Amino acid sequence: MPRKAVSRTSEKTRLAVIDAAIHCLANEGYHRATSNRIARQASLSWGVIQYHFADRAGIYRAVLDSIIAAYITELDNLARSGEDKTVRERLQLLAERSWQLLNHPAYLATMELLLNLPRDPELTLNTKTYVKRWSLRMAELWQGIFPEFAADHAGNNAARQIFFAALRGFVDNRLIGQWPKRSVPEDVFPALVTACAALLVYRVSDTATRAALRSLSTARRASSAFCCHSHRAAAARQ
Repeated sequence: MPRKAVSRTSEKTRLAVIDAAIHCLANEGYHRATSNRIARQASLSWGVIQYHFADRAGIYRAVLDSIIAAYITELDNLARSGEDKTVRERLQLLAERSWQLLNHPAYLATMELLLNLPRDPELTLNTKTYVKRWSLRMAELWQGIFPEFAADHAGNNAARQIFFAALRGFVDNRLIGQWPKRSVPEDVFPALVTACAALLVYRVSDTATRAALRSLSTARRASSAFCCHSHRAAAARQ
């Protein structure tokens, strides 16, 4: 078989396994997404999967890499398309696109991995590396979308963290059934856009910003853990 054909087949196999892993993690939860389940979902033998990924940690590493890459690509495209738009228009576009991305099964799969991998004694995948890399890259992308605001502007940092934490909270509300599937109350996005636009335009106290962000971070972690648990419980009852 020609080298290019082998390469295409190999990439197709890798993508099939990554998609299968995302499906199993999002629909069945971390502890049910076993090697055998992933192999069955991908319609491949475990031997073939081992050839491409070595082990389950290799699969999860590829899943996280692919999800981060897809999100970064989308926000890069948004930054280029929003150059002639106002701050509010860019925030609105970012909210709409991020909402679509966060409602993809990949988001729930990501949360399952980040919440459970650190407590899995069988795997040694350092999720802190991914979280740090993701945070740094998101800060760069945000700065690319809003280049007129200095990176050390307190309101800029607060707007970014509140913006994405709020969106994740909106998805959590949908996951636990407070909002209809993939929808959001019509006044929610405008309110988020208005609040973040104000933070970008007006300076706020660094001390107040840090205190607010600490509280927000704690609430978000608790919400994400609760939603993943609720989702797994619901799946187990089906």
